[in-house]
Amino acid sequence: MESCWLFTTGRDLQRISGNITSKVGHLSMKEIKKLGTSFQFAQKSHDQVITTIEDALTLVSNSVRKVILDAKVGPPSYEKGLAKDILSVIERTKCYNCLVWAKSDNLVRDIMRLSSNVTAGYIIMVDPSTGFRTNLLRIRKAGVVGVYHPLIDEKLVRTFHGRNKRVFAWTVDDEDSMRKMLHERVDAVVTSNPILFQRVMQDIRTQCLEEGFSLIR
Repeated sequence: MESCWLFTTGRDLQRISGNITSKVGHLSMKEIKKLGTSFQFAQKSHDQVITTIEDALTLVSNSVRKVILDAKVGPPSYEKGLAKDILSVIERTKCYNCLVWAKSDNLVRDIMRLSSNVTAGYIIMVDPSTGFRTNLLRIRKAGVVGVYHPLIDEKLVRTFHGRNKRVFAWTVDDEDSMRKMLHERVDAVVTSNPILFQRVMQDIRTQCLEEGFSLIR
């Protein structure tokens, strides 16, 4: 079981901009940095710095087991060349433990077409335009599927494991959902609260040992 710490870029951007509809994929780096500068001035604080993806990967890639790059795709014109840019940053930072996923299947396919060394995954969620769950089995060669955690049950996990795909649950921040994901035996949990998740895992481990159950690693 892996726990993945989520840097909530989208929500942070909305807080900084004061606009709950702001989306990372729809802004240039110049526009985002301008928002950050304005926010720092308004808050009279210089503690919050907006970093580039290259700075972030350089900082964290050697200290964690897995880095998830959740590529935020904006207008179609912004997506052109994005896969190549992402792979270039991964190569420069030597982030060999990077996983790239996105809500855009086209971007995921581009990543897989351009590189056989970088793990890519696709997203399962509720389609906001229709209210229906997106198709489970879409990209055959993708090794990881990121699933919105309320959609996960035993049958879903069994389906993906039967196709040799790992299931990563996102974004799991409350204790009850964490326990459910552990019970469903997902392969990783994406959370904004890794300390709570570690405590939940330790509590379950202690309970199992006290009741005489062996733990599967």
